[in-house]
Parts: sequence; C-alpha cells; structure tokens
Amino acid sequence: MTKLNWGIISTASIVRKKFLPALEKAENARFFALASRSKEKAKKFVKEHSRSGCERIHASYEELLQDNEIDAIYIPLPNNLHYEWTRKALEAGKHVLCEKPMVMNATEGEELFALAEERDRFLMEGFMYRFRPLTERVIELSRTELGEIQLVRGSFCYQSGRPAEDIRFRSEVGGGALRDVGCYLVDFLGNLFNTRPEMAYNNVIPAERGDVEGQGSALLIYETGADRSRSSRESKIQANLVYSITIPGSKGIEIVGTEGKLLAPEFFEWKSFGRRYIHLEKQEEVNEITLPAVDQFKNEVEYFSRTAASWPAGREETLKTNRLTLNNLSVIDGLIESGESGKPVMLK
Repeated sequence: MTKLNWGIISTASIVRKKFLPALEKAENARFFALASRSKEKAKKFVKEHSRSGCERIHASYEELLQDNEIDAIYIPLPNNLHYEWTRKALEAGKHVLCEKPMVMNATEGEELFALAEERDRFLMEGFMYRFRPLTERVIELSRTELGEIQLVRGSFCYQSGRPAEDIRFRSEVGGGALRDVGCYLVDFLGNLFNTRPEMAYNNVIPAERGDVEGQGSALLIYETGADRSRSSRESKIQANLVYSITIPGSKGIEIVGTEGKLLAPEFFEWKSFGRRYIHLEKQEEVNEITLPAVDQFKNEVEYFSRTAASWPAGREETLKTNRLTLNNLSVIDGLIESGESGKPVMLK
C-alpha cells in the first residue's frame, strides 16, 4: 500500500502524545518530515522518537513547505497562526489537516476553503472525535429512536494545571475555554442538526490566570425543520452547553426527544482503551449499548490520507464537511460576541 508522506509543523505536545503515535499505526500514512522553530529542537524531537522513521528535518516551516515529496501537512500551531500557515501550505500545493479551531473566525474560514478549491487541495479541520463508532451511533440513534429532538445538554470540562503563560490562557494567541473545548460541543451539534442555530447566548467566567474565559455556559436555539425535512413541528430545540478548562466536570451528551432520551456519559473522552456506553430510554425501557473505545487520531489520519491520496475522488463529501466547519465558526463568532456583550446574538 502506498503511504501518504506527512510533514508536521511544530513539536507541540499533541504531536508527541496523539498525532505521531497515530501516524506510526496508520496503514496508509508515514511521518516523512518535521520542522520546528529551531532545527536543533526538531533534531532532538526526531531522536527521541526514532521509531517514527522521520526521513527529513527542515530548518524552518517555509523550507518544509517547499519539500516536493511531502503530500500533506499537519498544523498544530497556536490558534492565531492557523490561518497564516494553512494558507501558505495550500499555496505550496499541499493537502492540509489543521487542528481545531481551524481559524479565528468564519471570514478566515471562507477564504481558506476558497483557496483550497482554487488550488484543488483537500483542507480539513481536525476534530478527531468524528472518526469513531460512538459518534456515529449517538447521531444515528438520536435521529431514529428519539422522535422529535427537544433538548440537548452537553458538557466538556477539565481542570488544567498549566501556567498563565500557556497558550490556552492567552487571548493574543486564540486561547480560552471556548476554542479549546467548547468548540467540540458546537461541532457535535452541527453534525447532529446539519444547520446553524438561530440564536446564541453565552455567559463566561474569566480564568484566575491569564486573560481568557476559564469557563462558559451557552444556550443555542435551533429551529426544527431547518434542513431536517422529516420534522413538521414549529417548536424550537434548546441546547445547553457547559465548557471549562479550569474546573473538573463531565464530558457527556444528553439528548431528549418526544419518544425517548439518550445519554452518552463519556462522549468526549480521549482515551483509546476501555468501553464506551450509551443509555437509551424509551417508554420506561432502558437499553445500554456498549461500544469499544478506538484510536480516534489513527482513524482521522487514515481517513485524511485515504481521501488525499485519491483526490479529487471524495471531493463532494468533503464539501459537506467544509460547510459544517464554516457553520461552526459562525456559531463560535456569535458566542464570542454574546460573551463580550452579555446579550443574545441572532445568527440568521
């Protein structure tokens, strides 16, 4: 099997802990080249991960992008640098997987997807949780077993011990709880409803260190029937979201419909071992569905590599994913505006 040659920009912790192990296990991808802010740092990283088989070390990001043997670029840089380096990678003729959130606002997203189409390259935002049976099963059951969805509750909270200097706690580099973990909740709702909400309200609490929000509570209101032809009701769907990088909490999803309710208590858990559970309750009958945990990053890498290697086959599917990302960015823009003003924001 031909393997896609990956170039990685940065030696960020997510590369070491998640992405590089995924590349090593992927059947259709390989770690081909690395660039860091200093060549010495890159050499040290490759030496520490000698089993990865990295063939080339570049002295700069620009030099890596000019390597003609690299097919795809992975960008895990601070959020405020995503737009610049994704644009440069696309202009260099590379396929690009950029960590979430792909850019700082919807306008930047529109520009990058237009450039990707112009250059005929595959651009995707890195939400690894999409690539697992649990996500697919929760969405399937929600659409087929619950009747008309009326309420969604979601939580993604953890307590970070990182210092104020960490990028998560610095606004100038795009930090904050919404862009770190709240965006997962927004993305899930986009996948579930295939549309944007009509209204967003966000209440935020500043972190005790840094200059960002440490936690937030968001309310999104969706119209039933919008891009959901099976619905004839004129009521609204309420989504209550809680997200935090400063307090411990749950990582679960609860979905309530006219005919039942579903709970996935560890929906956003990253661990690639153990089991995951879905509790489905209908007419006083409770079913527990058990699914194996999987390596979400490996599945993401293999999906991206398969799509990029066969490009432009699969292009129509990726256009739907592009629209999802743009919808998500618009919702995040609205939540940021609401958090700053203290008022609801209409999105349509």
